[in-house]
Amino acid sequence: MSFNFTYNRNKILNVANDSLKQGYYPQYSYYMYKGDDINSMKAVKYAGVDPANGMPLFEKLIFDEKGNKTGVEYVHTLAEVDAASDNRQFQTIGSYQPRYFGGLTNTFTYKQFSLSILITYALKYVIRDNLAESMQGRRITSMNQLAFRGHQILWTEPGQTNANEPSLYYNSTADYFGSDKYVHDASNASLRNLRLNYDLPAPVLKRIKASTCTFYISADNLYTLYSKKIITSSPEGPSVGEAQDFGNGGGTLAIPRRYVLGVQVTF
Repeated sequence: MSFNFTYNRNKILNVANDSLKQGYYPQYSYYMYKGDDINSMKAVKYAGVDPANGMPLFEKLIFDEKGNKTGVEYVHTLAEVDAASDNRQFQTIGSYQPRYFGGLTNTFTYKQFSLSILITYALKYVIRDNLAESMQGRRITSMNQLAFRGHQILWTEPGQTNANEPSLYYNSTADYFGSDKYVHDASNASLRNLRLNYDLPAPVLKRIKASTCTFYISADNLYTLYSKKIITSSPEGPSVGEAQDFGNGGGTLAIPRRYVLGVQVTF
């Protein structure tokens, strides 16, 4: 058995003019500072649903005249937070790059049969699920819509306290871009490859005048275990540089599943 483990950590040691701007547009452009992870994801925090009216809630940080945080106010719109004017409203949510990653391989053998397995994992990082953001209400007039999952509970009546999704009206009309409403922990483990081999025994090889002959069936990307909060088909995050587009991950198709049946002969 072979096991690989990688621990990834970085921080900004120095930056010109004390900060580095990350992002294209004001509603999600935040600043990186000395000591930050270079792949940090910062956003306005989504705080759930107002039970009284089904509107979304966001955290607006309160500061005193010296710039010290003194409290939190819950508001209904990102415009009220106004992070574009007050960049302190962007809070660190996580990192786009996994803190831990690696894999495990092993081969089991019995007589002429062998079974090999490859499992990979990536832990402690986040993605923005822009598939859910685009196709669960916000663009209801221009895009196909995805059904809400069992863990997503829409607000339907005043006083409802178990809702974690705003009413359908506010789900489709409110602006969430720049918040962490669709940002999720993307930690995952994947069964990347499973291969079963059968090697012909020596007497048979002698009769067919071959050195080796192996029949095999192989399967790639069979299963990935990840958070049920992620709606898109793959938890794998944005590529390097996509942080400039607010972690534009979780919108593409997953790596396709593949099956291969074959025979390998050496004479």
